[in-house]
Amino acid sequence: MSTEVYDITIIGGGPAGLFASFYAGLRDAKTKIIESTNELGGALVHEYPNEVLRDVAGFVLITAKKLAENFIEQAMMYEHAICKNEIVSALEFDKTAKVWTVTTNKGAHKSKAVVLALGTMEKVQTKSKLLVESLKKNGVKINEQGIAVDATMNAGMPGLYACGDVISKAKELNFISMATAEAAMAVNNAKKYVNPEVDTFPGYSTDIRKDKPNYHTNPLAD
Repeated sequence: MSTEVYDITIIGGGPAGLFASFYAGLRDAKTKIIESTNELGGALVHEYPNEVLRDVAGFVLITAKKLAENFIEQAMMYEHAICKNEIVSALEFDKTAKVWTVTTNKGAHKSKAVVLALGTMEKVQTKSKLLVESLKKNGVKINEQGIAVDATMNAGMPGLYACGDVISKAKELNFISMATAEAAMAVNNAKKYVNPEVDTFPGYSTDIRKDKPNYHTNPLAD
């Protein structure tokens, strides 16, 4: 078990999870990503990497694989802990310490806040039944469409947020652009939960000092 406590742990390394991790870095949050497979990118790389996407804001045409690479490059602008091939089976909240324990097939992780970016509930129900049972045990409301969240993207427990396809909403709203907006909202409110003295909205990236981000070598570069 890792005793190191992170500010925000993001479960899921697809578009929503990757943008959440980027935004968490922008907010100076100590961040960890837990991905169930051996590769980040979610459905973009695992299901339709060669498909040409035409409904992504800011891109006339882009392949799913290239879009995933862009998400990964953006997320890796900050030094996050990344755990691959880890399947989450349980979440437990310590009300005294106000810390979440995220249990996986490889051990346990500690975090002040958790963001669920798990993909569609249909996939979660199939691949992570133990996690679904654990969430319900914690009082998280789940229906066929997904996890119920409020306007702050909170999933009904202190420090627990969700974004992307896993949340309960009309299927017609499952756009990547929508997922990234939800990810930013989830992280902003998670940051406020972890550090109540900060503003929920930090301003825009153009308001942040250019020397502030902790950039490191692009892992996709030759």
